[in-house]
Amino acid sequence: MAKLRVAYGLCPLIDQSSLLGVSDDCMPGCVIVTIGRNIVIRYRLQDQKQVGSWSSKDKLSSAVIYDPVGCQFAAVFNHNQLRLWKENDEQLDKVKKYKFEEGIHCIIPQSDGDPAVVLFRNGCVALLAAAVESRKEAISGPILQRDETITDYYCVSNMGRKFITFVTRDAKDAPTLNVVPIVLGESAQQYPLHRDDTDGIRLVGHAVLQMEDSCSILTLWSDGQLFSFPFLPMVQEQFPGSALLTVSALCCMNPVQMVTLEDKHLALFGSDPGEEGATMLLLNLQFRLIQSRLHFKLYSKPPRLFKVRANLLVAVGNSLVVVPYRLDTERLASLIGSHTRHPCMEHAIWFSGESDDMEVVEQVPHEIKEQISSLRRTGSSEAAIAHLVLPQVIEKKQVKCLTWCLQHFTDIPEDCLAQILTFCLLEPDSTFLEAETNTDDTREEEGTLSPSSRAKLLRIILDVPFSEAGLVPHIRLMPFTQIVELLHHLCCLVDVKGTTSQERVLEWISLLLDAHYQQYLLSHDPKVLKLLMKLKDLVNEQLNYTEELKKLAPVLHRVNAGRLPVTSQAGNQRYTIELLQLY
Repeated sequence: MAKLRVAYGLCPLIDQSSLLGVSDDCMPGCVIVTIGRNIVIRYRLQDQKQVGSWSSKDKLSSAVIYDPVGCQFAAVFNHNQLRLWKENDEQLDKVKKYKFEEGIHCIIPQSDGDPAVVLFRNGCVALLAAAVESRKEAISGPILQRDETITDYYCVSNMGRKFITFVTRDAKDAPTLNVVPIVLGESAQQYPLHRDDTDGIRLVGHAVLQMEDSCSILTLWSDGQLFSFPFLPMVQEQFPGSALLTVSALCCMNPVQMVTLEDKHLALFGSDPGEEGATMLLLNLQFRLIQSRLHFKLYSKPPRLFKVRANLLVAVGNSLVVVPYRLDTERLASLIGSHTRHPCMEHAIWFSGESDDMEVVEQVPHEIKEQISSLRRTGSSEAAIAHLVLPQVIEKKQVKCLTWCLQHFTDIPEDCLAQILTFCLLEPDSTFLEAETNTDDTREEEGTLSPSSRAKLLRIILDVPFSEAGLVPHIRLMPFTQIVELLHHLCCLVDVKGTTSQERVLEWISLLLDAHYQQYLLSHDPKVLKLLMKLKDLVNEQLNYTEELKKLAPVLHRVNAGRLPVTSQAGNQRYTIELLQLY
């Protein structure tokens, strides 16, 4: 399930009002923190150390961002100047200044590698390169009125089109959602964020949710109601849209900062219900419940919350705090039990003839059919059923029932999965040979395990979803010799094109290495050393493959944009470079 991890401090702040923003850096695992009006520092999240910094005599008016297309950093100075510089530039005062006639609000990076977007204070947008080229030209058709100011902004896409959405407030503090297409020629849309059903209810938080085929704005109101209003590709209902839930874990009389995490989760940071400190919530939008929360001692207005990759960064007092988060596969059965019928266990066949009866065909093996039906009638969750049924199946050595459970249970506890893995590795061949005689599946399984039914059971085990943190303690209890045998089998499966994906095999290899790390280091067995060298070769091969894909990425990006790659003739160049591998 989704969870907020342990928070830790990244850096001190002058004060929260001087923090202009936090953005992703060009180096993996690093962030750019625009701490003050003149200070920019790059931090590594792993050890909280500085990897670079800049300062300027002129005042910054927006957060510094990294543009991957131009491999450059960009920022707005004094609301009307743009500066672009490289990583090795030391003095920002010596960087070329691009002055604009129109005021600039900020520069918005795009997460998919597309060029950054310049958002002007009048509501117009332009790509970074195009804005620099046409900076001396007047921008026609302002979108916003003079008394409107931009508060928050988002970059979304729908049906192949890119949009910049931002919320503005006028002199009367009335909020409005603006949807502006990045491509010229399309008109902008505006949606007043006002509820007509109640008086005195005000907007305290909002965030834009990007889904596969639509975009919605999530609005949180002072009465605690959270609504979802879809505005792309078209408006199909009246604002504020559909009500999701009532947030009672925060004091909604104070401002709340909201950030969407993928398409099913929402992070909220606001005042504690007792107004004693602050609280961060991780909300599941699919099941409409709170899955994780963190409490902080201090709350300041307005709250500041940023998202960089799998980390949330929040300003608490005079410090910038990092809160890593994890989004796992959601399992509803573990939350509310199994009061409803599972489609994988029972299939309803409806007849269109004179009879209106429904015939239910059970596919559960007869050895465990009665027990599972009894447990399901009592409302037991799938995890509870697995805890009761799987140990009995393992004790009776029923390979067929075990295979069925692995293929149809979607929530298998990690301790049960470790028991099944131990059974698969330690059970004698006679048990699996008997299972082969009772089945019609004669397909050969790749790898080093025999007989084929043992390898088939292992293949099914590898496809079962699991939590690494929950499975590692149980894997450590397994014999080291069996782990080495399993690791050798997985190495043979890396290059095999079977039903088990290579990603799953590599995930299991990493799990086995983490579980018995010290034993690998202390082992002097030649077989173990040979196996580790083979793993090293596999990793190097994957890294080389990744490097080749990185070289190919710019060419694919140009082809996707409709620009064919330029082929250079070696005879027209003054010199050529050849790379020779001597060893």
